Amino acid sequence: MATEQGSTAPAAARRALDEVRLIAEAAGEHVRRAADSELGVARKTESHRLDIVTRVDLEVEQLVCDAIREVSPDATIIAEERGLEQAADLDSDRHEEGPEAFDVLGRRGVDSIEDLWLVDPLDGTVNYAHGIPLCAVSIARYSRGRHVASAIHAPMLGEAYEVAEGGPATCNGDTIRVSSRTELEECLLAVGSTHHPLVREVTRPCLGWRRIGSAAISFAYVACGRFDAYLQLGRLAPWDYAAGVPLVRAAGGTISEFIDRRWQDPVWRPASVVAATPYLREQVVSIPH
Repeated sequence: MATEQGSTAPAAARRALDEVRLIAEAAGEHVRRAADSELGVARKTESHRLDIVTRVDLEVEQLVCDAIREVSPDATIIAEERGLEQAADLDSDRHEEGPEAFDVLGRRGVDSIEDLWLVDPLDGTVNYAHGIPLCAVSIARYSRGRHVASAIHAPMLGEAYEVAEGGPATCNGDTIRVSSRTELEECLLAVGSTHHPLVREVTRPCLGWRRIGSAAISFAYVACGRFDAYLQLGRLAPWDYAAGVPLVRAAGGTISEFIDRRWQDPVWRPASVVAATPYLREQVVSIPH
């Protein structure tokens, strides 16, 4: 069923989504066009062999951050590669990275930030570097701790998942909903890491599981009913889940943090996440741990 985000979303949220959409579309087009070029793959750290970055990650992040500054010069941005960027830091080229970005946010108080953008310029970099189309640009916008608008654009798949505050979750403009399956034997799960000892316990009674290498697309696939749940029993950074969490919720799904079976919205720190249909969520969080 096709729908307009404007049918239920407040006017300000619709405008915010329009801005997010245009930036995500431009970023996605860059990702798509650059796919056949020399990517310049490099490891971020020697200790994490799968944590890689490409030239395209950096170019897309620069494109997105520049575009955000055009529509909202005073915005606060947290981006995967460059960390925390506040308007006051622009002249000094100062960026807080990694844990320091979360520390600064904690000290300032996220509820005081009028326009906060969280950006993952290319989620699924390993897939992208190997010609696998499961990758996405993920952009989320919050105001004083409240979600306003977000987009997960998968340019190699031709799919754009979006949601604005008070509006429906959509894919390419059509409303999407989580699956209605209630038999565990019929449920297909996505997992972010296979190393956690609970993965086998959680997935054993289900039809099967998949590890697709992109948190953003895993969230999107739960929202549209392809997966019945997404379990990341390790740690997701805020830019990994900031767009996916509201998308799943707007599609009728639930979000839990597996450690204590609750989700403080938003948590603004690395978190262990279960995104699921209401039925499957109860099955997953009831497993002893």
